[in-house]
Amino acid sequence: QLDIQYKVNDYYKAPLAKQYVLGFEHFFAGGMHFRAEAYYKDISRLPDTYYTFANIDEFYPESRDDLFRVSFDKAKASGIEFYLKYDTGNKFSWWLSYVLSEAKEYYSNIHYAGKLTRELGWQSRPWDQRHTINAEANYRMSNKWHFNMTWQYRSGWPYTPYEVISKKREDGTYAFFH
Repeated sequence: QLDIQYKVNDYYKAPLAKQYVLGFEHFFAGGMHFRAEAYYKDISRLPDTYYTFANIDEFYPESRDDLFRVSFDKAKASGIEFYLKYDTGNKFSWWLSYVLSEAKEYYSNIHYAGKLTRELGWQSRPWDQRHTINAEANYRMSNKWHFNMTWQYRSGWPYTPYEVISKKREDGTYAFFH
């Protein structure tokens, strides 16, 4: 990974993740299957990430004048999942799962030339979602035809509303205030 669009000329070290998983699984008579797993992931050597104030999903963020760089010391993720499945090999089968999880990263520095309030320390990762429920039903009409229905509910990703105000400097550039 080489972020040349941000004038980075050195390769980042590969991130390191240590993951620990503890699981329990049981097959009941009659086609029922239950599984529970708990996990903890410790992540280090994370590369810096670049964001813009207005739009984190900006297609060409390097072209914006409100670009800032965030350095991370580490990240962690943990959760527990419960899974229940019914399948006897007959025409109808289903499964259901629930996940409770958390993903955080440690902000060690925010690099920005303008005035910016710095919230350092542990913050939720952009894709952190606490609750996820998945359900699926399958109907096997024949060996060639299967009808499937899937449903998912998840709590949203973390969101902090903010307002950015820009002020033009004497040299023609802008400073951004949060």
